Amino acid sequence: MVKEKEVKDKVYLGAWYRVCDAVIFVSRFDIVNTSIGLSYDVNVSKLYRASEGRGGPEMTVTYLGFLPNTKSKKISCPRF
Repeated sequence: MVKEKEVKDKVYLGAWYRVCDAVIFVSRFDIVNTSIGLSYDVNVSKLYRASEGRGGPEMTVTYLGFLPNTKSKKISCPRF
């Protein structure tokens, strides 16, 4: 039986709406142990005139796996 290779590279796309303020478009790319995120927010509030509709780009870089895997550790729960 051939075991399928685990896929570690992933792509996420989406959008958020911050009520009466902004629309945020987001994307994230997970490559091995690194996550790179890109987002851009567009102002839709009364401040639209001041910003002239220009949004703000953001980029994040995250290293995944810095902390040890805590899922394998048992957590003691008190009994009542």
